[in-house]
Amino acid sequence: MVPKKSRRGFQPLQSGWKPLLRFPDVYLMVVPDFEVNDPGYVPGRQNVGVGWRPMDVDYDQISETYDDHRHGGGPCMEALVAAARASGGDCVLELGAGTGNNTAALLDRFPCRLIALEPSRGMAARGRAKGLPVYWLRGVGECIPLANGSVDFIFGAYMLHYIRDLNALFSECRRVLRGGRAVFVTVPRRFIANHPLRGYFPSLPEVDLARFQPVETVVRAMEEAGFVMVTATVEASPPRPVDAAYVRKIAGKLISTYELLPPGEFESGLKRLKADLARPGKPAVTVHREAVAIAGCVQHNAEPH
Repeated sequence: MVPKKSRRGFQPLQSGWKPLLRFPDVYLMVVPDFEVNDPGYVPGRQNVGVGWRPMDVDYDQISETYDDHRHGGGPCMEALVAAARASGGDCVLELGAGTGNNTAALLDRFPCRLIALEPSRGMAARGRAKGLPVYWLRGVGECIPLANGSVDFIFGAYMLHYIRDLNALFSECRRVLRGGRAVFVTVPRRFIANHPLRGYFPSLPEVDLARFQPVETVVRAMEEAGFVMVTATVEASPPRPVDAAYVRKIAGKLISTYELLPPGEFESGLKRLKADLARPGKPAVTVHREAVAIAGCVQHNAEPH
């Protein structure tokens, strides 16, 4: 049964299941005020669904400027595309889709039916406004509002550090996969500890080491949830000089960690960086990116609901 549309958007149904529009073989768990695929309907934060919890960064607040200095892709995009192709199906679930940057990057390389799950109202609204052929839902990975065996491939980029219960996340991923694979991209702790800009922002490693789980912890949680052939592959981008254009990205808080530095540290570090770049004869400052793709397979075919 497809819900009727009202002035506020889709009318919530009674508790149960309904097929997704454009995804007739995928069933959504109906929760009042849960769905945000309708552009005219923005539910309240308190109704995002079971399992939602506040993040250390207010993504609703920064959503308007989030894309100013960010784009999709990155060192692990090839691994994501290869895993999607090897999953043997065309129904994909992205967890923590943000504003749809990696959503668009994957669709460009792997056309598919894609469901984007995002907890932030502001981020989901920005992503939906891009007009991608995507079904947007608000929710969290620890309580995925889809029926058993709904999708063929799951991925999430730079979202694991917001997950409090990895076991719940991966159990849910295994439940909604009908077979295929899940891949999660995160940052190696070794790279965090030796971040190339730690000389300017000394608290940066400490802040992120407290947020990002060790790769070994993620691998173990995936295996405990029933994933097999779990691998972790580190990829890196080539070094690039920090120039005026990159400084503008830093000033725009290119990574969310800058929002969490102690008072005054970001401003003073940015000021010193600009001064060093303007100083003749100063050795060039370079940056690079490292990411790790943690992948696992599911070998079962669950009933759709």
